[in-house]
Amino acid sequence: MKYRTLLFASALLLMFPSCILSASAQTPEGMQLAAENERLALYYSESADIALENKENGYIWRSSSMQTLEHGEDDPCSSAVLTYGDRNSKSVSTMRSNPAAEVNLTQTENGIYVTYRFGRSGIEIPASYTLEEDHLSVSVDTSQIKEKQDHMTALELILLGGLGAAEQGEEGYFVIPDGCGALIRFDSIRASDQKYSAKVYDRDITAAPSVKPAVTEKVSLPVYGIVRGDNAMTVIAEQGSGNVTLNAGMQDGQCTCSFQFGLRGSDSYTMAGSEGSLTVFEDGKIKTDSIRVCYYPIAGEVSYADIAAVYRNYLLNDGGVQKKSADTSLYLHLYGGCMRTESVFGIPITRKAALTTYAQAQEIISGLTDSGVDNMTVIYHNWTDAGIAGKVDDKAKPSNILGNEADFSALKEKLTEQGISLYPAVNNKTFRSGNGYHSLSDSAVRISHTFSRQIPYSLSYGVQDTTRKTQALLSPSVFPELYKKLGTQYAEQELNGISLGEMTSTVWGDYGKVGMGRDDTIAVLQESYQALQDAGLSLLADGCAAYALPYTDRITNVPVQSSGFDIFDEEIPFYQLVLHGVFPYAGTPLNGNSTEEFLTGIAYGCSPSYNMMYAKASDLKDTTLDRLFNACYTDQTTKAVAQYQMTYAILSAVNDSLMTDYSRDGDVSVTTYADGTKVIVNYAEETVTVGKNTYCLSDFEEAEE
Repeated sequence: MKYRTLLFASALLLMFPSCILSASAQTPEGMQLAAENERLALYYSESADIALENKENGYIWRSSSMQTLEHGEDDPCSSAVLTYGDRNSKSVSTMRSNPAAEVNLTQTENGIYVTYRFGRSGIEIPASYTLEEDHLSVSVDTSQIKEKQDHMTALELILLGGLGAAEQGEEGYFVIPDGCGALIRFDSIRASDQKYSAKVYDRDITAAPSVKPAVTEKVSLPVYGIVRGDNAMTVIAEQGSGNVTLNAGMQDGQCTCSFQFGLRGSDSYTMAGSEGSLTVFEDGKIKTDSIRVCYYPIAGEVSYADIAAVYRNYLLNDGGVQKKSADTSLYLHLYGGCMRTESVFGIPITRKAALTTYAQAQEIISGLTDSGVDNMTVIYHNWTDAGIAGKVDDKAKPSNILGNEADFSALKEKLTEQGISLYPAVNNKTFRSGNGYHSLSDSAVRISHTFSRQIPYSLSYGVQDTTRKTQALLSPSVFPELYKKLGTQYAEQELNGISLGEMTSTVWGDYGKVGMGRDDTIAVLQESYQALQDAGLSLLADGCAAYALPYTDRITNVPVQSSGFDIFDEEIPFYQLVLHGVFPYAGTPLNGNSTEEFLTGIAYGCSPSYNMMYAKASDLKDTTLDRLFNACYTDQTTKAVAQYQMTYAILSAVNDSLMTDYSRDGDVSVTTYADGTKVIVNYAEETVTVGKNTYCLSDFEEAEE
């Protein structure tokens, strides 16, 4: 292995006279100073090991263990780890830069430029390590990645995967944004534990598995954190987040957490007469244009709340997010219609059926307002024929089975008079042919070059339900035109709000002729959100990933739990610590949920949310919405009113206040806000205390009876 390092001080002074480097007294052994400013210093070794010093307290974050640096052993935390595929053998291999790559380093004005040449694979990866004012930026221009052997293809890349790695048993933890958030403590990780690995923004759903995947929460924010004593670090995937996997666990005796960037995807399929499945790698250029990860060191009495605060500040200052005026509201999900299978003269016929007409929606809403719900946000699902039938919805035309145009206008006028926000919803994810869209020409294509079909699974066994048809997955390439048209249609209907269903939380590609990766899809989604904003529409996100935050006004279905993996030690409201006081939001619908789940919503600063419809549970038999069996409004109104009133009494005073801390000890949690308010939830006694006032849900329920 050969190293070539340009380290001549006189040459540097001539090239960069404004950048005078001074060796620190704490320069790690075997390393040299690359760049420094008033807050940070960056060091490197010949093998591109990195050390980042926080000058506030002199603490140094290292990309490799001390044992590796001092004794030159093979590095379990190499600065670059490449996974590549062999198209000939259909095999996948992984190489670490130390010792498997030739590393060339060049000094830059504010850091170093490193070229990793992974000889056996013929793949060359260039990376820039740049010291910014308050963070280290690590980036790759993927157009400069060279694949010198036609049959070898770069698949995945990890940079600085060992930065912040801890010894087993050390005090500290990783902050994982799985669902609401979770902690992985260093002293509880075992080598035998299954490693945590989750795709940011969820898996690419173009390839639907034959067996239903495990039900897990999504990773909606491309960030993780490390807390070690009086030091912490917030790590943000700033570019390329659509193709990132977050990994954490024990690796060769080290507790590590890192981002793994997907450069190209792979898929598998089965051919008739063959044994097992065949692997195919994605063709064409790398879909992610650039990769960038930012490392923000923090010093002092730190916790996961500080990790969240750094990411929140990043969103507000650099991420295009603007603070919205918040309120405590009842988020009401109404369902207009569905497809129902009925027997007509012994022949099964599937046709549209009404669940909540426009007039009935008014009745439900009036019942809630008359009972004391004075602030409400209404999301109206399945209110058009296309939405009910599962076709692409681009017309915003009210369904005749729910009433006529006059009935819909009356509903809008009534809500406007009452100051209630209305968000008619569309969810153009899966579709049936019709309305100008065809399941062949407009379907997303898998990496294996087959049409993507979403499989309905049996509730009992998790295998494909052969009694139901598969559904086509809409190609993201049609999104810009589709949502521009929707914006025009909503404006003509004099609607002020829209909800896009899963289009603010789920990402997939189209690997056919249009050649779209997940980052490409994020770009066209953001273009679509902008078109809706330009049409004067407020966007309510039904679950909100980071890429949709700059365009969002309200959020519902925020996660209130993690995936609960065994490797997790504690659940925390990380998502809420980031977003409370920035957006108004609600948790998942509380239909049928326990008082504990309601109290968790209060502890996490969530407005209450409910599914409701006029139809009874028996009316949902043999329909596509049979999962909503507990949504009949007559069964839910009293409880919804009581929970809204209790939530309003507790949280209305801190609507616009940032959440600055959260802790839980046994049955008692304490949520702290920027104005000093503490919300104390006692789960055993089912009470909430704020200052001198203590609230109990049973008191509000009795008042409603």
